[in-house]
Amino acid sequence: MGGKGGGNEGEALEEMAQQLFDQTDPLRQGLIDNSAAFLGFEEVEVSPGTPGTAPADVREMQSRLRGLEDQLDRSRDRNPVPGLSDEIATLRSEINTASAGTPGTDPVTELQRTGPIDATRSHMFSPMNDAISQRGQSAEGQIMAALPAGGGLTEALANNITSTNAAQAALPGQIIDSELNRAFSLATGAPLQASTSLASNAAGLQANAANQASANAAGAKQGIGVGVGTKLATKGT
Repeated sequence: MGGKGGGNEGEALEEMAQQLFDQTDPLRQGLIDNSAAFLGFEEVEVSPGTPGTAPADVREMQSRLRGLEDQLDRSRDRNPVPGLSDEIATLRSEINTASAGTPGTDPVTELQRTGPIDATRSHMFSPMNDAISQRGQSAEGQIMAALPAGGGLTEALANNITSTNAAQAALPGQIIDSELNRAFSLATGAPLQASTSLASNAAGLQANAANQASANAAGAKQGIGVGVGTKLATKGT
């Protein structure tokens, strides 16, 4: 009973893990694709696919087959034609292949480094850059509304432009740092965490099964001991 319960528990955990993996796979693939594009990787075709063939018109081959089969039937009462049976078997195989056609194959692709790291390829670049520009424009409006024309206004506007330009210049470095951390986590941290979790669950299930098996064995031994003792006591009386 204990072993069966442990097996059911393991199967349930496996099903839950598979369901979670399937549900989150599109999100995970999207993150991986984004990080790959940012790092300069692209899917490159390394082997072209094959188009396959449509089912062929096999009427001529079938007519030839019937002729060979008639020839084989006639020759059975006389001298058999050498190799005729093999020729018929080969033709039948060719007819089956031609009738079904051949399936095509998909091209084989792999990720290859095709360019340098480019912060502008990150999905975060455009919205963050736009936010900096909007803040600069808002600050410019507030400055013009608060200060009269003159040297003070000109200096404040110049400082605002300098601050906006500095923020936009620093943005690629911030995005590169963030994207590299995410790519590193996807490439190393997530697989390691998943493997560690699976190993921990497997170890726990094995420990539970071993404990249950040990308890069952101890119970069986105790039952045998009681039975033997009872039989000896009855025999002595």
